[in-house]
Amino acid sequence: MAPPQVFKQWMQFKPPMALLQCAIAEIVGTMYFVFQGVLCSAVTTPGAKIEPLTTVVIIALGNGVGYALAVAGTIGISGGHLNPATTVGMLAVGLIDVVSAAVYIIGQLVGALVGVGLATAVLPSALNRVLGAASLPAGTSTGAGFLGVLLFTTLLIYTVFATAVDPRGPIAIAPLMIGLSILTTTAVGVPLTGGTINPAQAFGTSVWQGVWTNHWIYWLAPILAAIAVAVPYSVVYLLPLSKKSMEDEKIEAV
Repeated sequence: MAPPQVFKQWMQFKPPMALLQCAIAEIVGTMYFVFQGVLCSAVTTPGAKIEPLTTVVIIALGNGVGYALAVAGTIGISGGHLNPATTVGMLAVGLIDVVSAAVYIIGQLVGALVGVGLATAVLPSALNRVLGAASLPAGTSTGAGFLGVLLFTTLLIYTVFATAVDPRGPIAIAPLMIGLSILTTTAVGVPLTGGTINPAQAFGTSVWQGVWTNHWIYWLAPILAAIAVAVPYSVVYLLPLSKKSMEDEKIEAV
């Protein structure tokens, strides 16, 4: 890595598009960490009526680390989607075809069903009724729950595109970063939205537990979030990169 050129860039202005990209990145990045930080502070204050801290930590770690390992094990084969929302985001910008997307989503649903089934086989019978079915906690309105799931999912999809899709991203640690996005959204999401932002996970637990209240939230919000992130990210960051690559290839050809 080349050393930074200190005292050199005061008057080396960025092109307008590059400056716009930087501005958007700073806005989005700051927004996300402030959003998460404020929620963490709010849900852990006395009187917030949240789950015991150890419960939230175990759920967040289990989901986040488990997701990171699963992505690491599949990213070189399938791309490590593991979530219908991620697949829809890829489909929205033409990074996967319709047939493959359908196969991926069916596979994710089947995997979730099998995963919950295996969990029930391991758990004592007294715990088989508590499988983490996606549902809004008491006191959370439908609108607030929908908005929460949507916003949490945008962090996941943004992380996927910034680390695993964008060639400038840290692809070597993409699974870890994606897993951390799940860990953080789960930690603050459990007391606010139920925690999950994965339609397949919500489907699997709902089938086995028979809980379908507000189930549509865990499909519609993540899918809308995926499209809302994938399309602008591709337009602002990936398309200019593709055009530059094409121009470079033309120059080399000449």
